[in-house]
Amino acid sequence: MKKQLLSIAFPLVLLPFLASRLNSTFSSDTLQQDSTSQQKKDTAIVFHFVEMMPVFPGGETQLMEFLRKNINYPKKVREAEIEGRVLVTFVVDEEGSLSEFKLLKDIGYGCGDEVIRVLKLMPNWTPGTQSGKKVKVQYNLPVLFSLETSKKHKKK
Repeated sequence: MKKQLLSIAFPLVLLPFLASRLNSTFSSDTLQQDSTSQQKKDTAIVFHFVEMMPVFPGGETQLMEFLRKNINYPKKVREAEIEGRVLVTFVVDEEGSLSEFKLLKDIGYGCGDEVIRVLKLMPNWTPGTQSGKKVKVQYNLPVLFSLETSKKHKKK
């Protein structure tokens, strides 16, 4: 038993010595590289929720107006009287530009492609912020394709 206790106690006595030796092997250059790589990682992070979400210039009302003016309801979809919701996700970067467009839900017939085409036409948004810094934010946007004639039919 005494041998086991000594073998356990012996490495514990060496720990402070080994720790001081390990600390002295790291130079300030290594620490500086670590902080630089951490800063690069921070800029690569895409947030889902932030203190201040990105905003289209003029707010939500202007966003809806922009979509209404620029989206062309695909002819085949109009003729077939197809309606539905397209859900697209994209990233608003630190400068407010949009990228990384992905369709999460599409009703088909080119509707999703049309939404992405219009999103690419948008001006820069006011970027999202977290802890006072501009950050990349993933943004989900539902776009409803609805025909005016179908509303008239439902009223009759």
